[in-house]
Amino acid sequence: MANLFMANEPLAGHRHVEVTERRTSIDFARFLKVRQWRTLRGRRSRIRLVCDNLSTHAPAALYEASEPAGARRLAQRFEWHHTPRYGSWLNVAEVAEVATESAGRQCLDRRIPDRQTLERGVVA
Repeated sequence: MANLFMANEPLAGHRHVEVTERRTSIDFARFLKVRQWRTLRGRRSRIRLVCDNLSTHAPAALYEASEPAGARRLAQRFEWHHTPRYGSWLNVAEVAEVATESAGRQCLDRRIPDRQTLERGVVA
């Protein structure tokens, strides 16, 4: 099993996908901290973050992974939005990825045997 985190700004044509072994609060916080958000928007802009309703996808994850001052600074950069609890589990990033023909040809019609193959597919 593997987890994919995605940062996507469709209007600017930016997309970043990271493959992780787990989907914990710490992994989510690390993804938010490491991602170079200033490439997606100006340094002072707030970033709209659309997440599904997993308990790990919350500002609290940032506080688990770092000191309170840094976590608060990062949490305030985001405008947090969550998909409806009663809606489909597919969030915006997954819908965008599935909609591309290349993703369908490369990944959706077969089982991916290992993480290295998945990472090569994500880069492609």
